Amino acid sequence: MLTELRVRDLAVIADVTLPLAPGLNVLTGETGAGKSMLVDALALLLGERASSDVVRPGAQKTVIEGAFEFTSAALSRLLPPFAALGVEAEAGRLVLKREISGEGRSRAWVNGSPTTVGVLAQLGALLVDLHGQHETQSLLRIDAQRDMLDAYADAAVERTAVRDAHERLRDLERREEELTSRREDVRRKSDYLRHVVEEIERAAPQNGEVEALEIEAKRLAHADELGRLSRELEQALDTAALSRAAKLVAGLARLDPSAAKWQELLDGAFAHVEELVQAVRGYAAAIESDPRRLGAVEQRRDVLFRLVQKYGPMLPDVLATRDRAKHELESLDTADLDLRNIAEQRERAGSEFSRACARRPPRISHALARRSRQNVHAAPPDSPMPSTSYCQRSGCRAVGSRPVWYRSPLPAPKAQRMSFSKSSSIWVWTRAPSPKSPREASCRA
Repeated sequence: MLTELRVRDLAVIADVTLPLAPGLNVLTGETGAGKSMLVDALALLLGERASSDVVRPGAQKTVIEGAFEFTSAALSRLLPPFAALGVEAEAGRLVLKREISGEGRSRAWVNGSPTTVGVLAQLGALLVDLHGQHETQSLLRIDAQRDMLDAYADAAVERTAVRDAHERLRDLERREEELTSRREDVRRKSDYLRHVVEEIERAAPQNGEVEALEIEAKRLAHADELGRLSRELEQALDTAALSRAAKLVAGLARLDPSAAKWQELLDGAFAHVEELVQAVRGYAAAIESDPRRLGAVEQRRDVLFRLVQKYGPMLPDVLATRDRAKHELESLDTADLDLRNIAEQRERAGSEFSRACARRPPRISHALARRSRQNVHAAPPDSPMPSTSYCQRSGCRAVGSRPVWYRSPLPAPKAQRMSFSKSSSIWVWTRAPSPKSPREASCRA
């Protein structure tokens, strides 16, 4: 419930704090005292559209704050929608705040954390009904009626069972619809998918093949130039100069022993040069001008280039396209079996949903009967039925599938409307008493 409302600088209101107590709170006052402004302030706090006109003349901004406190039962019902909005009710309490500047800009907070006016509006739909003549009330919403009926009947377990069974049923229906749609889509393009798979598998591309073919094509196209350069490099790597360098190092070492360490570096140079000469000689021998092979390589590169152009932009994307097409074709082969399995599961889920729905009305009917019995027993002494007693018997269809009968020793020659609380009333019809039994009356709640 709303426990406190504070309003500052709203129209004619400078600063007012309104504490509210449980039950009915009535505001009275002369015309123009600001009663409707408090209602307008609450509407603004709960997300109503605002303009700069609401700011009190001479003030910079309007500030509205409201504190809400919840019972454990109400909090358990509101926690799921609060969680969906990212709101936490700390210690069963929620504090909303909204500021409206003189330029018409709005800022909002929930429990001290910034939020949006849209979130305030969604919270307002959960927390407060503001209604007047011809205005929509939550009591007219089907979901609100269902919530109140379940809460009145204490049918949280049955409600959860119905909700879970319905969610399972809807999930299976969605899966069946998606699978049917996907199957029809695959059937329409199955010929194209088979063509894609066959074209790519016929070419049999391999990862890294494009790069390897590019290197080979360049080598074949420049075979003569590569051979000439490799032979010249082999000739340039003459070891005669290194042999003379070895003699010079030996002469230096005889005169200065510190130069002996250079011999190790020279030996390493000999080894590297010999290894390089062998590599160049082998490379030159492998270089061969082969126009036929060059044509085959270029042809293969053209095939891969067309595949990349159609299914690319890179060769791995081509392979991924092939795998997706194969997977869709395989799903077409198993779609009928999958649909049969889902249909069986859907039938079972539908039966579970029907059973869950069938268990809910009796629970509500019993709760209504129990509450009606309590109301009848609590009737005031001056009511038209002061000595009324209550029982249930078969054969009466007044409340759900379970009967409700009222026995009263008082005569009741015509229908009467009995009001036991602000929200409940019954009509009672009587029939002629028999000589052996008390007067019996069936009721319709």
